[in-house]
Amino acid sequence: MNEPFAAVIIRELNRAGFLLSGIIPELRNGDVLKMQYLNNVYVDPAKIVIASQLASELLAEIMKDYQ
Repeated sequence: MNEPFAAVIIRELNRAGFLLSGIIPELRNGDVLKMQYLNNVYVDPAKIVIASQLASELLAEIMKDYQ
């Protein structure tokens, strides 16, 4: 996430159908944004167990993108 071109790559991956699926802190000398391609898989957010307020906010953002 700390690369100067990360925002451009993320936008293009999103246009190709990839969704934000998480953040991995401090991996490989910095934070890593994880994106995933679901290939028409249905996600029911009610079945996802949330462990913190931050996780709840992250899920809300992911689900906005999923729609």
